[in-house]
Amino acid sequence: MFNLVALLAYAVMVISIVWSLHRVRREMLASSQADAQQQAWRTWRDDVRERQATGAAPVKRRVPKSIEPNLTVLLRDYYGTCLTGAVFFCSLLFWVLWFLLRGVLAARE
Repeated sequence: MFNLVALLAYAVMVISIVWSLHRVRREMLASSQADAQQQAWRTWRDDVRERQATGAAPVKRRVPKSIEPNLTVLLRDYYGTCLTGAVFFCSLLFWVLWFLLRGVLAARE
């Protein structure tokens, strides 16, 4: 019975991870097409470049080479990798916690 509950909880967890990451990706790609967001990114890059050139920046940083926001590039070009990593590491954590919980409950009996 406990194994069935664990499998159902695992299935719910994986489905929620896939659904939520897909939703975030869809919203990010839709909003990245907005001209206002592209302009804000360009303005920020230009501001960083200017601050680095004049030495007015509090820390030394590299100016991003991408003309698009980093999260947009990540979720567009590396979505499969992000999804695989999220499911893998959440699964690993889930099954370790399930193993520990099973041990605690077995020790009580």
